[in-house]
Amino acid sequence: MTRPTEVRFSAVLPASRRATKNPSRRLKSSRAVVTGLLGLTMGLLSFPSVQAAEIQTYDIDQFKATTGSDAFLSKGSQEPGAGYRGRTINYEQSFALNSTEASYARSHGWLAKTCSGQEISPANIPGVKLVDARISAALDWRAGMIAAETLQKNRHGTYLDTLRSYWPDSFYNGSPCNNSDEAWNTASVNLVQAVRAKTGGRFVIANGAGLGSGKAYFGNQAAADKIINAAQGIQIEQWMRNTKNADLDKRLMQTMIGKGKMVFAKCKSAMTTCQSHFIASPLTYLSSTTR
Repeated sequence: MTRPTEVRFSAVLPASRRATKNPSRRLKSSRAVVTGLLGLTMGLLSFPSVQAAEIQTYDIDQFKATTGSDAFLSKGSQEPGAGYRGRTINYEQSFALNSTEASYARSHGWLAKTCSGQEISPANIPGVKLVDARISAALDWRAGMIAAETLQKNRHGTYLDTLRSYWPDSFYNGSPCNNSDEAWNTASVNLVQAVRAKTGGRFVIANGAGLGSGKAYFGNQAAADKIINAAQGIQIEQWMRNTKNADLDKRLMQTMIGKGKMVFAKCKSAMTTCQSHFIASPLTYLSSTTR
């Protein structure tokens, strides 16, 4: 299996309502009847039979949501702004810990280490430490922290970044001792399930290795599907980044719609290109910007 180099994420989110929005913010698409969505329920969201009249959008990498967007990813203290009618989702790193969190995990022996005893960090963020989510107590603690944030901020759901259908060697400055792809795939599934349970069934959007493009997904489908089946949606982080693989990206979106999963496509090409391949549906969202 050829594994793609992982690229860092940055967005997400869903919505079921059709709130009144500024028409100038809408990305128009041809009208199409969406089938196969009758009575679909995911977490706290219900999707009745809908005629898709436009492309739903979501805001990413912005301090506040734009008035016309359907969804907004909230990082840290970010708030969507007064009167925002879209849905908000709590962004969390799945296994990466800040210094305070790492200190607590270290005191319990929960930090991932190489066989030589080195603590592990993302290669580009040395101040962040990796929790060893293969340890059940560590994973339960991490899920509880994430869920508490989602509930405290009263978000509609949680976005989990850097989940692992396989271990991406190039992403970190080392590998955990006695490491395996399967162990991190299992830990990712368990985290998704635990966060959803601890938030009372609020949806979880998954992002990470094996999920970010059609090429990545279809090259690692069996393991990726374990995470997808536990989550209520995914982000296609590299939507149309390589137009040579446009058919694979679109096929991934079609596959997720068929599974009843929400899809957040982060545009990585010209917006006109991203729109032309996008499948308008009550389950799909396109980023409002290209980044």
